[in-house]
Amino acid sequence: MNLIQNFFAVRVNGAKHPVLHVHGTVMIYTPNPEIYLTKSDPQGVNPNILLLDLTIKEKIGGMKGVLHSACYELGGDEVNKYDAVQIVGKHGSITVDIKSPDLSNLIGNPVRLYTKGEALTKDFIENRVNIEVNNKDENKVVDIWFG
Repeated sequence: MNLIQNFFAVRVNGAKHPVLHVHGTVMIYTPNPEIYLTKSDPQGVNPNILLLDLTIKEKIGGMKGVLHSACYELGGDEVNKYDAVQIVGKHGSITVDIKSPDLSNLIGNPVRLYTKGEALTKDFIENRVNIEVNNKDENKVVDIWFG
């Protein structure tokens, strides 16, 4: 059974440097798991695919399956060398192509505006545009991403 579901990867060429956002869901059958996505070391044989390890620390106890969010971000020029992301976990793997959104796709989508460092909910809304600003006085855009 593949517990890794609905992942996507988006490369955003931000004001300072490009950022890769990887978001998806994992089906878990125990309460309050800890979910980590980390860059695999070593990486695989294809230098154009970013390998991420999915680690799930499950607590004792059974329950019905619940979807939990899993996220990973990578910034800097390294982002531009990847065409795809592969997420590998104990219960399966998934490979997704990296997309670079066209700004015209922002029109008509829900928006979340937040200040750098502000706490965010982990709910995943695929078409929501997240706009990060440096502070409420200047409102200079620092980053834009979907999810």
